[in-house]
Amino acid sequence: DKMSRRGQLPRYFAVQLCGTLENYAVYLGVITVLGVSSMAVFTAFVSGSVVGSALNFLGARYIAFRARSPRA
Repeated sequence: DKMSRRGQLPRYFAVQLCGTLENYAVYLGVITVLGVSSMAVFTAFVSGSVVGSALNFLGARYIAFRARSPRA
């Protein structure tokens, strides 16, 4: 059990880093397309946050803390 937990921390940090980068990429993409008006910045913030949060959740669920298959 301890061996499986040892690998979780690096996987967790890798997933969180990917989510952060994706958040920033979506934010920049929306700003590039819509401009820098206050509504565009708000839309970019919300879009990046939603995508980054979803990626972080799914990555944590299925990559960082994945269930180990039982041994036969």
